[in-house]
Amino acid sequence: MPTRYTTEQVVEAVQQHPLRWQMVTRESSLSLPVPVGGAGEEALAFFWFPAGGPANNLVVRSPTFLVRASLNRPDDITFLPAGEEDFGLGVAPATPLGTPDMVGPVAAGEMKALRAELFGTLDSLLGLALAGSPPRGDDAQAAARLRALYRRLSIAVLLPAYRALNPSFFAWLERGGPLLETVALDDHIETLRFLPDGGTLVCGQTQSDVSLWRVSDGHLERWSSFPSGLERLYDIALSPDGTRLATTGLATAGRGQVRVWGTPQGGREAALEQEHSFPDGYLLASAFSPDGTRVLAAGSAEELRVVNLRTRTAEQDSGPGIDEDAEDGFWLRERSSSLVFHPNGQTLLVTSSSQGGSAVLFCDLRFGREGYFLTERNDLNLDLPADVLSPAAFSPDGQWFAFADWDLHLYRFPGQERVFSFEPRGERLPGAPPDRGSEVVNASWSNALWTPDGKTLVCGSPTGAIFLWDVPSGDLRETLTGHDGGVLGLGLDPSGARLVSSGYDKTLRLWRLPG
Repeated sequence: MPTRYTTEQVVEAVQQHPLRWQMVTRESSLSLPVPVGGAGEEALAFFWFPAGGPANNLVVRSPTFLVRASLNRPDDITFLPAGEEDFGLGVAPATPLGTPDMVGPVAAGEMKALRAELFGTLDSLLGLALAGSPPRGDDAQAAARLRALYRRLSIAVLLPAYRALNPSFFAWLERGGPLLETVALDDHIETLRFLPDGGTLVCGQTQSDVSLWRVSDGHLERWSSFPSGLERLYDIALSPDGTRLATTGLATAGRGQVRVWGTPQGGREAALEQEHSFPDGYLLASAFSPDGTRVLAAGSAEELRVVNLRTRTAEQDSGPGIDEDAEDGFWLRERSSSLVFHPNGQTLLVTSSSQGGSAVLFCDLRFGREGYFLTERNDLNLDLPADVLSPAAFSPDGQWFAFADWDLHLYRFPGQERVFSFEPRGERLPGAPPDRGSEVVNASWSNALWTPDGKTLVCGSPTGAIFLWDVPSGDLRETLTGHDGGVLGLGLDPSGARLVSSGYDKTLRLWRLPG
């Protein structure tokens, strides 16, 4: 069997080759390697491209040389002048293409480590990639990571040139593994909600726009957007039938606001139906009542807000209400991050936090003609030391609920027994979560989700990984990697087959989930 040298060794040989110094200008840079060839004849293809100019006007130019280097024979390196037809760029070599902006953000000092990771991952997948064999298990995750590394370390204007080196390799990367597509964004997306049809995704952007995306088997397509009218959009809730959506956040007058819209469908644009303002500084969380007649919201005030959509008025608690003076009463903290109804349609879970700690709070709600009736469930409440809680979720059968503070936790309901906890790297905590005292949560987990059968819990980590756990065993079923930085939000289609994630790296990613 021929000796196969590592990608790093071949890159070094190309960099130091005598022809490099004779033929390529010093202002030129070497591209990332792209695998070519077949079994026993594995090779790497590169291009040299000029990049330079004044510090305030750096320009990347079209590649001037092609390089092919054998992975089996380190002295077999070929330099060929590049022609206009070699890269599909439609321009002659050395023609200015644009600025040397990277596709993905790379912090100072990270480039060397990321390139080394790309080289090592490419070495591990080379045989599969050149054979076009679908990656499975750990290889599928490695393929997703390799694709992310190519995109992150590539200069945007040179992406067509990379694909031209070996189109079948990049096609393999795109179809292999659970990652189906990555879309670069110009803003962060924090909230993702699928309409009941499973083909439309509603996203809330931090710059306050609501965007709508068509989701097919392997493609995300943004087809519409509209301004929420809020200075800062924090949450989007969908009515049970998907015909209405509610946007909540901070209004321009410094007041919390709920806006209710007719959902854009069938070519119809979003239509604002109602808006309601509250003295809260902001509203972070919202939910429709199970019958779709009311919108609930909570945020910076220690009070639950309820809007009756039929009467177009804000309702008050017609029962004993929230006793803010009672030590064990149902009162909200300074920040309420999620409102979640139990499948029984009556029990409401609220994740609420403050600088002094947080709580998972429960109450029973009934709605009547005179307003709503709230019954505190102090027997179910959980007090926690962390200062931040991520949005929670009940399982479809109502037997479990999950949320995250520093770690991800699964609890049995209504017994309130903790079943398992995982730290951000995906390691299961052997016992009770460690006492971190007043440690601040610097990066949050995403919202938690359940697959429709209730057997799998999904949550995005501050590390950028998305974990899928079996319930109730806690066995790790799958780890999805690709985001550079923490995961902001998740959306799961009603069939449970496709997951969409958003991250701090300003990308939207479409995943295929295992059956």
